[in-house]
Amino acid sequence: MSKNNSELLNNLGNFINRAIAFCEKNFGGIIGDATQLETEMDRKFVAQITYELNGYLEAMEKTKLRDGIKCVLRMSRYGNQFLQAKEPWKRCKGSDAEKRDAEISITLALNLVYLLSSVLQPFMPTTSDEIRQQLNIQETAYALDNAFRCYLPVGHTIGQARPLFKRVEQASIDEYRLRFSGQR
Repeated sequence: MSKNNSELLNNLGNFINRAIAFCEKNFGGIIGDATQLETEMDRKFVAQITYELNGYLEAMEKTKLRDGIKCVLRMSRYGNQFLQAKEPWKRCKGSDAEKRDAEISITLALNLVYLLSSVLQPFMPTTSDEIRQQLNIQETAYALDNAFRCYLPVGHTIGQARPLFKRVEQASIDEYRLRFSGQR
């Protein structure tokens, strides 16, 4: 219950939903251009994700699945922290430069969402497919480079945000225990 609610729902699901929903609401669901990173925070974010991506690739190559999923969850956590620090919801209402910064922030976040759909594939294939549907991506190839980059083309229109995970309540846990505990 704790892992589902904290890691999947509050960390991973929240980040993905925030990024997609924000783009829908403020940019008409259109992917912007983030090829020119204008702030040190943007460059640091790309470096953090690249570091975790390389950790993920190394862990998966060595069949260290637990280490791989830890890298995935750290990427998502960095995404949440990045959005909190950049505050694109405030910046998209400001000057042209602030709007441009918000667009870059959301574009980087959405490209991280794309990357998360790829790295989650071995662990949660159905969730990975659902993320791709929300991003309006048809391809099923999951080739990964060793550096985080913009995977989604400029001008691509994303789909609609939908919750990926549901909160697990104590009542459900009690019911599962009773139902699956076996006979003693």
